[in-house]
Amino acid sequence: MTRQDLGRGGPRNEPQLTAADRAALASIEALYGPIKRTVPATDAAASDARARKRQPRLAGSLMRTLLLASAAFLAWYALAGGEVSAQRTLEIVVSRLGTVAPVTDSQRTPEYLLAARTMQVERVAPDDPLLIQFKVLLDALAPKCKESRMQLATAVIDAHAAGLKRGVESPMLTILAQADAALSEQTRSSWPTSCGALIARF
Repeated sequence: MTRQDLGRGGPRNEPQLTAADRAALASIEALYGPIKRTVPATDAAASDARARKRQPRLAGSLMRTLLLASAAFLAWYALAGGEVSAQRTLEIVVSRLGTVAPVTDSQRTPEYLLAARTMQVERVAPDDPLLIQFKVLLDALAPKCKESRMQLATAVIDAHAAGLKRGVESPMLTILAQADAALSEQTRSSWPTSCGALIARF
């Protein structure tokens, strides 16, 4: 092997010891103990240097990816409807994963049930106009009826289903509004009355 090869990082052989050298080495080891021979750290140092060079490149690439993803999300957020769309997307992802989303208190109300049935959806925004209309009508019927708000909602759903069987599609909001109109101020003396039978006629 030439000196040029050695300079390029090729393997280096230890020099051969003469008999005199081995005798001197044995005397030194007898006095001071075995000599620890170090292994050249050229390969380890080169590997560490390459790893240090790769780290900034990886960090920069990761940062660029995060920035692009954030920019794409913000653009979609602004164009697709903001918080409502983000919530809907999250619901889709959760449903695809098979995770059941927790039910909030607003989803247990009768007006929420009626609005969700009318729109045939699983989620209704708290400020949805239809949800608010159902709430106003149920509040108006509360002092007029013996039934609870949930019982009134159930009666409306049953009346709507019965109408569909007869080939008549009466919107649930209309059924509730007609029941409220039928119990006008002139009928106050009969309040509270059984509204279930009244709703069933619409």
